Amino acid sequence: MLQKLEGKFLRWQQSESGKLNSIQIQTSTIIQSVYVGKALRALLHELLLPNAAISLQVKVKKRRMTAKFVVLMPHCDLVIDRKMIPKPIEIKVCSSKHCCKNGSKDICNSLEQLQLDSNIGVHISKVGCMGNCKNAPAIKIDGQKHHQLSPAAAVALVKKVWCKLQPRPANKETAKKTALVTSSS
Repeated sequence: MLQKLEGKFLRWQQSESGKLNSIQIQTSTIIQSVYVGKALRALLHELLLPNAAISLQVKVKKRRMTAKFVVLMPHCDLVIDRKMIPKPIEIKVCSSKHCCKNGSKDICNSLEQLQLDSNIGVHISKVGCMGNCKNAPAIKIDGQKHHQLSPAAAVALVKKVWCKLQPRPANKETAKKTALVTSSS
């Protein structure tokens, strides 16, 4: 069951490993920490400014609050729903000798740079031979094999797949809000 929590955003909090993982908000009665999932965290990191009024829908489990929905108030009616955030694209890059010789390392580097430079969610892993040595380099994007790609073509293909994964809002009001999220990211 979700509970509503309203207050001012104070700051991001770090885990023991130094990664941002929760926010601290001040309600009318208490300062509260709320865990924010990775996908939602990526969107909120740029949007939340200190002292911004926010409203959260949180799930409480074993005294740990987890944000499920976030509304920025009062001047911003942007609603961020974690269900609107697509799962990361699974990318497997062949790291066999033949594929490496034909550019799979460059593809991997380009995709890693794409991950750093944008909000496109990708999970890149290097794998052994995919059995497509004649058409090296070989990669799989969400289970679909591709071959003989340049680094630029691989990046363009991942962007195309990411765009297809973006949720389609049900009405015009939601479409405007989603456009704000994707354009500001």
